[in-house]
Amino acid sequence: MNPFFEDHGVSFTYMFVHEGFGHIFGNMLTFYFFGRYLEQFLGSRKLLSTYLIGGIAGWILYAVGYNFIPMFKAMGHGPMWGASAAVLATVVAAATYRPNMKINLILIQVEFKYIAAIMVVGDFLSLKSGVNAGGHLGHLGGAIYGFLMIKQLQKGRDINSWLERIIFSITNRGSKKTKMKVVYKKSKAATQSDEVYNYSKAQAQQKIDRILEKISVAGYDSLTKAEKSFSK
Repeated sequence: MNPFFEDHGVSFTYMFVHEGFGHIFGNMLTFYFFGRYLEQFLGSRKLLSTYLIGGIAGWILYAVGYNFIPMFKAMGHGPMWGASAAVLATVVAAATYRPNMKINLILIQVEFKYIAAIMVVGDFLSLKSGVNAGGHLGHLGGAIYGFLMIKQLQKGRDINSWLERIIFSITNRGSKKTKMKVVYKKSKAATQSDEVYNYSKAQAQQKIDRILEKISVAGYDSLTKAEKSFSK
């Protein structure tokens, strides 16, 4: 077994454990402010999947850094717990999707892109400090995933879909399935299970809602080629 995992027992469940009230309060407050916007933009399933996969991405980068990058190996394994990587994935995703949207911070309004940039740069500059360097490395893993997820989504590729299918399957297990009756030519939907069909239908509706919201904010010309093709 890899010494890292043997000595520290680190697993992706680290994101559900915090060090004190201040730690969890700060994370949840940040998640509340940015998560509600991401939910408005892309829906609750996208918010949840971004949060979870962002946390896993932080865990992976942390493990890679402390096992294979000399600078971190020399520091010795630092602690890793908390939802910061998952939360930062949400912050960066919202900022990438709507960089110019503003949020109220006491007496001033600040655009998403500046808040995300300050958080990411702060974590990057803290890597060499030796103080919770592992935590900061994990945060950056979440940030990278949040950015890539939105960029891929804007190109018409949903890299969160695999987890959303699992979530949909779990949350809809035990629910009454609709009986489908084929009257004439067998449709594509009829060849699928009810579960897959219902999920696909929900995903399509979410995509339509996102396109309509994007048109209302930035106009039809702001749509990607894939979005324009889907909306026809």
